Amino acid sequence: MPLRVHVLSPQDPSHVALIPKIAEIHLAAWLSNTLYTKIYYGPPTSHRAVGEAMGQRHLDAFTSNPSSNFAVVVDDDIETTSTNIENGDDLILPARVIAFLKYDVFATVEALNGRKDAGKRTWPPYTNIALVSSFWGDIVKTRERFSKQLGPHVNVDLLATLPSHHRRGAGKLLMDHAMGKIDELHLPGTLEGSPQGLKLYSSVGFEPVGDIWVDLLRFEDGGDKGDEWAKAEGRVPGQGEGWYKHVAMIRQPRPQ
Repeated sequence: MPLRVHVLSPQDPSHVALIPKIAEIHLAAWLSNTLYTKIYYGPPTSHRAVGEAMGQRHLDAFTSNPSSNFAVVVDDDIETTSTNIENGDDLILPARVIAFLKYDVFATVEALNGRKDAGKRTWPPYTNIALVSSFWGDIVKTRERFSKQLGPHVNVDLLATLPSHHRRGAGKLLMDHAMGKIDELHLPGTLEGSPQGLKLYSSVGFEPVGDIWVDLLRFEDGGDKGDEWAKAEGRVPGQGEGWYKHVAMIRQPRPQ
């Protein structure tokens, strides 16, 4: 049976129950990324708290933020010991969820003014606060710039696939779903893409409009060597070793 996309509803308790699985996928995907291994620099025993913090943010967004939307990819061929299958294809078993998408629809100026995705966050232990504050601050500035430049739009906030299920097309299915929403609403789409996702995002029509650079050599072992170190070393974004780049991207809606 092929992979399928399932849109989640906060009114469905079985969908709310998928949030821990979504957090599991999120954590696994981020820990395969160089930047996030620097942000969450602690030992494996610290990762549980990271996952729990992710899960709480997802739960809050899913149940309390009207702009937030979630969808998952389900692989019904994955064997599971669960016997709770009385609802057939309509029941989503957590063990069969391999990828998820979170996107925010800001269809009106009022929705933009009340957006919550770029607000303040709290971070679990073994988070490099200096690094995440710098990076997240740049993400917030990018989103504020998008809001002023574009007005109402759709922001693709998170796309993650379990590393063991990469290159099976789950990410493409979810992006196609998001592109359908962008075109249906006839709104621009925005995102900040990691290096791993740029090929996929470009393939569905996103174009780069700016770079978000992170100096990984400055932020090591949970610390920050500081501005003076960066100046003394002559650190210039993109020049030399140790730089990580997120890319801000925009896609215009297409006629249906």
